[in-house]
Amino acid sequence: MNIIQENTYRIVGIVANSSEKELQRQKSKLLRYASIGREVTSEFDFSFFNKIERSESMINAAFSKIEQNQDKINNALFWFLNINLFDETAITHLVHGDMDKSIEIWEKVTSGKEISAKNFSYFNNIATIKLLSNEINDIKEGIRLKTNLILSEAFTDFVYAVADQTYNIDPQKELERLVDSLLTQLTERHSNNEIIHFFKSSDKPVLDIFYRKFTKEPIHNIESQISKTSEKRKNDTNNAYALGLKLYEETKKDLETLKSILGKKDITYEMVADNLAKEIMQCGIDYFIAWKETKDPSTEALQLLNLAQETATQSQTSDRIKENIKGIEEWLKTSPIKEELDFITQKINGFQQQSKSISNIKLFITTCKPMLDKIRDKVGKTDPLYQLLSGGIVNLALSTLISIVNREQESIKYAFNKQLALNTLKPIIKEALEVSYLIGKLDMSAEIQTHYNNNHNILISIASQLGLSTFNSNSGCLSTILVMVTILVLLIFA
Repeated sequence: MNIIQENTYRIVGIVANSSEKELQRQKSKLLRYASIGREVTSEFDFSFFNKIERSESMINAAFSKIEQNQDKINNALFWFLNINLFDETAITHLVHGDMDKSIEIWEKVTSGKEISAKNFSYFNNIATIKLLSNEINDIKEGIRLKTNLILSEAFTDFVYAVADQTYNIDPQKELERLVDSLLTQLTERHSNNEIIHFFKSSDKPVLDIFYRKFTKEPIHNIESQISKTSEKRKNDTNNAYALGLKLYEETKKDLETLKSILGKKDITYEMVADNLAKEIMQCGIDYFIAWKETKDPSTEALQLLNLAQETATQSQTSDRIKENIKGIEEWLKTSPIKEELDFITQKINGFQQQSKSISNIKLFITTCKPMLDKIRDKVGKTDPLYQLLSGGIVNLALSTLISIVNREQESIKYAFNKQLALNTLKPIIKEALEVSYLIGKLDMSAEIQTHYNNNHNILISIASQLGLSTFNSNSGCLSTILVMVTILVLLIFA
């Protein structure tokens, strides 16, 4: 850790509990050497430390950093104290390059022991050594020992050893400062998962501080990215796909960090993740709307919606995403036949607004059938949408035809001249039968086919009774019965 390698006490070449007199004597010595260009070294330039060049300005700056009590404490927590013979012996081994021996001494006097006024320096010193290690478990242990020292009653003795005894210490603030310093150092060399591992088993006061501080930056980053993306999206919906994808990529690591620390059930994580999902979803929706009239944007839009679905934590957001995915998938199915669908939809709307006449039914069928044929050729005869569309046209045309024929038959009941009324009905039935044959050429489900057959057969029966030809020129079927009747059969519309 640089905070140890470049510790102020290392630069000035003394232990953290040196007296004020020792500080001034060391300062004079170092500045005297530096002023004449002599290389300034220290017995605390341990062999496992990086080399440093002490200039006169560096020396002055270093001493200025330990003038205040708070600065002394901050630096002492990442350095060594020499309180008694055990410390002196272990530090001597460090000076001679034998770190293992130093560790052996300090571990022997701390193993299984509680931190007290008599041994706090041992715990501080062994923790400093542990923090210099590259081993994950050593660093974790170093953090545990440092934080336990601050939480112990003996921390007051530590403070008095390195600072003015009149200084009023706040352990909670010291703990926060320590965690801040550790996080600054650890993030330079370790992954988020490793850092989480270092603190995961800490006591609750430490863990609470760690969670708050370690999640502050990722939360800020995510919220900032959401805000920026939202603003850019509103100004340029054509670019919403790139914006949404970038948002996901640039927040993925921070969101994973939050989940690792807080857990996916934590309310803070849920809120941040769901807000992120909403913006990614909106990027997908806006991109689709912006481009759907000129190209197929479904692949990109669905990609963003699926990413949003992975991120969402609230059921309401998830349901909205599902609805949009379903809508785009349905659009994707109909996009190859959009022109035909638009044409038929227009014809249906127009037909429903027209007066009911057989000629209008005929025109409706003859104009819709070519478009239905195109749709069938593109999607297949068994396609559900095609079946629904073709069957719907059959139902609409057939129900209108039935209504007209029933109306005309009903009028005969009240006619004064029955023969004249029958003669008037004949061309209507003839035209109705021709249109019925046209309707029968459309594809329809078995249920609609049965309904059509029943009504078509009744229409044939009426035509036959009226002495009309029931010959269908398109099918080559001839069924002519020349029988005049006085009883008219009403069409059935079930």
